[in-house]
Amino acid sequence: MQIIHRLTLDTKKQGIQAAIPLTANDSASHILIFDFCGDEKNVSIPEGSTAVFYALKPDGSEIMNSCVCYGENGAYPNTVVYTVTPETSAMPGRVNARLIVSDESTVYYSPRFELRVEDNEFLDADIASSSEYTELRRLIEDAAEYKDCAEAWACGKIKGTDVDSDAPQYENNAKYYAELSAKNSVTTDNEMSDSSDNPVKNRVIKKFVEDLVATAVTGVLNTPV
Repeated sequence: MQIIHRLTLDTKKQGIQAAIPLTANDSASHILIFDFCGDEKNVSIPEGSTAVFYALKPDGSEIMNSCVCYGENGAYPNTVVYTVTPETSAMPGRVNARLIVSDESTVYYSPRFELRVEDNEFLDADIASSSEYTELRRLIEDAAEYKDCAEAWACGKIKGTDVDSDAPQYENNAKYYAELSAKNSVTTDNEMSDSSDNPVKNRVIKKFVEDLVATAVTGVLNTPV
């Protein structure tokens, strides 16, 4: 059973703008769908945006969980969707929350709202509550993948193993071009061979190596993960 709560947050106003009733330890049965308005107009969410649900529970523990963002062409256009986890509603009382929405150039902190969690008489008296950070775990996993990509662009290996021959970093990494440059190094432009078997001129290779440090980060960020 799923209970859907649709809420509109006014970007031009402050204070707590909504109160969502929950029962302690509700298990993924509540879905919160947020949209935004300002000056009586709907606010668009750029495609590719990300969002985090941040909340502080009455016992001081925190929630920092990933949401789903929908742009204009999404299932729920221009909304942020959060599925309440058992940990989100583990502690009875008022849970102060907000959304953090970011795109390529901006970060937006939404107005506050509350989760009003009632006691659940069917639970044990001692309620276990702790912090939950699904978004932080995602960032750590992404960082590990970016590290592997950086290694591949640097030396054509991932965790010490050569990348596959169809990978974009195969024979297209800093180590490969440095070795190629050393192999074909010359002292003067006149010594450069116009009939080189390698289609890349020595001068171009040298320039590539010089620029590689500046461009490697771009290569990593543009690699799908």
